[in-house]
Amino acid sequence: MAFTIRSRHSIWDDLQKGESRTIAFYGTSLTIAEEPDASGAWVLEFRRWANQRFGERLRIINSAESGKNSQWGLENLDERILSKQPDFVFIEFGMNDSYTPYNCTLKQVEGQIEELIRRIQKCALGTGIALMTMNPKIENALEPVAPGKHNLLPAFYKLYADAARRHQLDFLDHYSEWIARELREPGYLKNNIRDGVHPQGPAAVQITWSNMENYLNEVSSI
Repeated sequence: MAFTIRSRHSIWDDLQKGESRTIAFYGTSLTIAEEPDASGAWVLEFRRWANQRFGERLRIINSAESGKNSQWGLENLDERILSKQPDFVFIEFGMNDSYTPYNCTLKQVEGQIEELIRRIQKCALGTGIALMTMNPKIENALEPVAPGKHNLLPAFYKLYADAARRHQLDFLDHYSEWIARELREPGYLKNNIRDGVHPQGPAAVQITWSNMENYLNEVSSI
């Protein structure tokens, strides 16, 4: 399983009891592009899953934005997340944190992740948080098995894993699932991440959604 459950948040018990709750997504184009052929197709599957099990009792807000990183996430946290009063937030900004033109250092991003967590936990008491890594960048996706290719994306993704561990948050490691698929089926990434960053919709469902669904079935005991 490429996810780690630090704690079983009460939102899932509350939903099972018939109560209404709100979930928010916060991240990049890998989440906001909710179209069958786009990188956010996995969110469409999440909506279907939620509707089948909880109907209108589970409200889903997609507050992600294309081309943004965790600095933007901090600057827009009040409007995009806190004002919505979510009971649970899924966060992914690692891909754009690693985007070279933004000139973000690992230390800066580590601080931004910490501040995101601190502000959510302070201003939205009881709100659960899950941090996520997403797909690789295709041009140097296999760095773990091909040392020498310079690629900081795994280092930025590791910041999210480390933060989840420190704060005992849920962590969904979609990145490892994408890498594992490429190792089993060489060429999978090239065929399914054609612009190098954004997966085709069917692949996003096949990898990201599949891992997310396993996590959801675990935490919601379905």
